[in-house]
Amino acid sequence: MTVKPVTNNYATCDQFSEPAYDTLTGLVHRKSLEIIHIVAPPRTYGNALHLALTQSPCVAGQINEPHFSSHYQGRTWGEEGAREGTRSFDDGCSDILTTVESAQRKQIEKPVRVVIHNISADLNREEFEKMCLISKRTVFMTRPLQAIAQSLMMRYANDQFTGPASDKLNPQAVDTLMSSLESTKQYLSTNLDLQHLQNTSDKDLQILKETVQQLVIDKLERSWSNLFQGIRFCKDQKFPYTIFPSEQIFTEAVNHLETLSTECGIRYSDDMIHNWHKCVGKDFNCSITRNWGDLAHTNAWNGPARNSTGIRFQNNGTKQTVSLSLLPEKIQSSITQLQKDYPL
Repeated sequence: MTVKPVTNNYATCDQFSEPAYDTLTGLVHRKSLEIIHIVAPPRTYGNALHLALTQSPCVAGQINEPHFSSHYQGRTWGEEGAREGTRSFDDGCSDILTTVESAQRKQIEKPVRVVIHNISADLNREEFEKMCLISKRTVFMTRPLQAIAQSLMMRYANDQFTGPASDKLNPQAVDTLMSSLESTKQYLSTNLDLQHLQNTSDKDLQILKETVQQLVIDKLERSWSNLFQGIRFCKDQKFPYTIFPSEQIFTEAVNHLETLSTECGIRYSDDMIHNWHKCVGKDFNCSITRNWGDLAHTNAWNGPARNSTGIRFQNNGTKQTVSLSLLPEKIQSSITQLQKDYPL
């Protein structure tokens, strides 16, 4: 395993000036601010849930991934010291504070409530504890490791073979590209979107495939171990928390969201199910259902949420779905070890 163990020499004292975090702390202590903090591994519908909760009439704003560190990297639980790169932990808190201050100007009712969504791989122990200290409740999203790994492999295969933020590959294509070298070369020779790779050497093609696998493993191990450590930390320190299995959003969604809303101290609204219109940039027509229907690509639950995190997609002109089935042995071994080391 590449995940670093939790260190025992963790210090709670601030090593750096954090004015934005200190301001948030003051607002919380004065009961002027309540934060609902969603912590989720990637590809677990965390972003969808945080936008749904934002539709509560009690919620004034939302911040997605304020402590985002990098597309591929993150923070191990026991990692200490400053973040690499230009963004600090307090930069993320500054983004939260900007949203809070904007909400304060628009909302008379107090406290102002905001929903924050962070990827579990983006917070180490020190940063996570600081967020717990100012959060009314932490909501941990879970999903079967196999499904997370499959979804990550879809994402990273698209990044490596077709370019960042592209979704040109379907699950069958990823299965083929990640299998034997001959299968990969044969697929490249017939796929117009991948013509730029047709003259790539066998060695470089193998490197591409191994890169996808390692990216999946690194993100999976860091995200899952941090999630496990975060849940254990909240339990040990008696911070309010909820474990929310992501797939239950598609079964008895109203009951699950009503219960979660009560636990978070906000009012449930049918807009959480049917109409995302607040703090999302555009309106979404929502429908939580196991049937794709005619609005598969426009409604927020079965369209953007499921397509962006899923391993299923709707074939053109049909309602059949295909699934990614192949996980390389290296990734499967990582899943087996994670299930043993960090059982949830």
